[in-house]
Amino acid sequence: MTIDYKKLLPASMRTTRWGQFVEALQSVLTELKTDKIEIIENQWNIDEVTATQIKENLRGTLGYEFLSYETGWSSNIEYLKRQILTVVERILHRTTKKAYDYNFYIYNLIGTLYPMYKGLLDETILHPKTSWWTYDETVDDEVNDTLDLGCTLDTDVFPHLDMLSNIDRQTRHLLIPYSFRNVDTQSYFQTEETLSAFYEDILFTKKATEIPYFEPICKVNCSGIPGVVSTSGSHITTKEYYFDYDRTTSGIVKSFYYGSSKVNGLSGVVGVQFGTGAYSSLSGIITHVQTLLSYSGIVSGIIWSADLDIIEQNTTRFNARRNITQKCKFDNYTEVALLDRASGVVAYASFPQITYLIDKKKFYGNPQIDFNLI
Repeated sequence: MTIDYKKLLPASMRTTRWGQFVEALQSVLTELKTDKIEIIENQWNIDEVTATQIKENLRGTLGYEFLSYETGWSSNIEYLKRQILTVVERILHRTTKKAYDYNFYIYNLIGTLYPMYKGLLDETILHPKTSWWTYDETVDDEVNDTLDLGCTLDTDVFPHLDMLSNIDRQTRHLLIPYSFRNVDTQSYFQTEETLSAFYEDILFTKKATEIPYFEPICKVNCSGIPGVVSTSGSHITTKEYYFDYDRTTSGIVKSFYYGSSKVNGLSGVVGVQFGTGAYSSLSGIITHVQTLLSYSGIVSGIIWSADLDIIEQNTTRFNARRNITQKCKFDNYTEVALLDRASGVVAYASFPQITYLIDKKKFYGNPQIDFNLI
């Protein structure tokens, strides 16, 4: 309720200069309340704050600057609110897995984090250590501090406290695999702007000596029966829809299982071919991706089993990543084909672009494929 201060004056004074003075004073106080006081009152009310207020007033207040662009997820008010609501916890738990989980929440990702160690037979290959954390731990591996290791002074290998920890194979390289809940646009799971913002948040979270590797997962669920080989035009095209956060735009993952007389289901897949196109129709037999990925070191867009780290493979699932080497990079792609030993296509999928920051010098990336028959 607004009080008219002029009416509080005696009737004989309301038409005098005193009445004019009270009117002017009330006008100034109303403007001050609207333009200054209410803004201060509401700037910490996350339900009332606007995108402009977050960008101009709040973004640097808590000691953390995050990126926001004019397009994509990083322009969304929900993204900005998640940044503000989690910034204290991310600062408090910086370098722990809990802080990384907050980053996945902010960007609508299903992700995790693994420290990596050098291979025993080939030290140029990095392997993720898949079980290592509690929420309060950093990504440093624990060393074995047990005094009694069953060693003697005349043993062939001189004993030391961390001899069971393989500490000489540990690295400061971190693997960050993640899959998507939403798309940014019809054509992109993540635009470069969104990925740039995510990259900067990861740089803030990690230790200065750690090197992150980004591994977006191409996840495909495809209808098919292992052992059944489709004839031309007989296979079923599966469509999965991913929406943007506001559910105004959708991206489609199209896939089919063609099968092969040389393999049972996906158990005999020996290669993955990457591409940058997409077939407009999947009604016939295909022999390769629509547009071959042209990238250094990858002939015809294919990574064969010798260069793959198989996570799980059976008749209904093929889950693998390219072998990770130090400071490896990869290029954007929009389609994959799974190949048998005769280079025949066993299954195929096209999808919104999976993006890497290929022009950013210190952005390191790797592909992972998770193809399932349902």
